[in-house]
Amino acid sequence: MSMILVGSPFFYITLLSGGILWFLRKRYRSTAFKVAAINIVSILFLLSLFDSVAVKMFSKVDSFRVPDSRFHHGLKPFVNEITAWDKDGKFKYTIKTNSLGFVDGSTRIVDKKKNGKRIMLIGDSFIEGVGYKWEDTVAGMLSEKLKKDGVEVLNASVASYSPKLYWLKTEYFLNMGLEIDDLYVFVDVSDIIDEVVYDYFVPETFSKFRQDLEPVIDFFSKNSFVFRNYRIKHVLNQKNPYQEDSVFWGGLKNFYLLKPKWIYNEGAYEMYGRKGLGLAKKHMDNIYKLCKKRGIRLHIGVWPWYINLTEKHERKHLEIWKKFASDRKIDFIQFYDIFEAIPVEAVGDYFIPEDIHWSKEGNFIVAEKLYEHINSLKGEKK
Repeated sequence: MSMILVGSPFFYITLLSGGILWFLRKRYRSTAFKVAAINIVSILFLLSLFDSVAVKMFSKVDSFRVPDSRFHHGLKPFVNEITAWDKDGKFKYTIKTNSLGFVDGSTRIVDKKKNGKRIMLIGDSFIEGVGYKWEDTVAGMLSEKLKKDGVEVLNASVASYSPKLYWLKTEYFLNMGLEIDDLYVFVDVSDIIDEVVYDYFVPETFSKFRQDLEPVIDFFSKNSFVFRNYRIKHVLNQKNPYQEDSVFWGGLKNFYLLKPKWIYNEGAYEMYGRKGLGLAKKHMDNIYKLCKKRGIRLHIGVWPWYINLTEKHERKHLEIWKKFASDRKIDFIQFYDIFEAIPVEAVGDYFIPEDIHWSKEGNFIVAEKLYEHINSLKGEKK
C-alpha cells in the first residue's frame, strides 16, 4: 500500500499536514481541533489513495506510455508489464524498459558511459516492436546476434515517433551524457503525416534547477492521476490544429487511413505530404549535423508497408531517402528488396493480421538483413 501511495503528491501533503497538526496539538487541545485534524488527514489520505489508484484505472493509454515535455512522449523507466497492441486485448505481450525508458530485455540500469561498442536504434512502433516480447523484436534479435561481438544494442524507439522526435530524443540523451558509436534511424512511411502533427510541438528548455527537478516531475507525472492530467492539460498540451483527431484530417479513423497515401495519392501528397516531407528532411538534417558533431556514425533505414507490397506501389519513399542519404554520404539500408521478393500471396505471413506491423517472421527477416548489413560495415571508417 505504501509503495502505491508514495507516487501521489497528496501523500506528501498528508505527511506534512499531519506533522504540522501534531506539532500544534499541545497549543490547541480542544475536541473540535482534534476532530478537524483527523478529518483533514483522513481526507488527504483518501485523496492520495484515489490519486495513486486512478492513474492505473482511468488512463486512456497504457500507463507506461507517458507525455514528455522534451520529446513529446516516451516510455516509463523500469517497466515490466503485460500489455496488448490490438484494440480487443487479445494480442498480449510483455514489455520491459530499462533505466533510460528504452524497450529492453530486462529492467536493467544502463550506464551512460559505454563499455565497448554501442549502437542505438530509433524509430516508431515497427522498431519499438509492438505486439512482441523483446526476444521476438528486431532490436531483441539483433542484440542477441551482436552479443558475441561485444556490441550493446539500445532501442530508443517509441510508437508514433517521427524525425522531429528522433532528433529531439537523441539530442536530449546525448546532452545527458549517453555515449553511442552508431545511430540507426528508421524512417517509416507514416512519419510524413506525423511530422505535420508534431510541427506545433515546442520542447521545454530548462534551467539547471529545472533540470534537477525533472526526475521529481517525471515521477509524479507517471504515478499521480491528478498531477499527470493537470500537466497534460495546462503544461504539455499546446494548441494544435493538426492533432490526430482534428477536423483537418476528418477524425482519428480517417487520419490512420491517410498515413500511407502520400506515396500514391496526389491529393494526400498535396494535403500533407509535401509539407511533411519538408519537415522530415529538415529534422533528419538536424540528426545528421548532430551525429557529425559528436563523431557518431549515422545510418538510415526504410521499408514498405503491406499495402505498398500488395498494391505494387512505386518506391517513392525509398528513392527520397536514398537520395537524402547519398547527398550527405550517410549509410543507407533498404528493406524493400527482401519484402518485394516474397510472393504476394505469402506477404501476409510477415505482418500481424489486420494490422500494419511486422509479425515475428517479419521482425526476423528485418533483423537478419540488418545484422548482415552491420557485419558488412566492419572495418570501415566513420
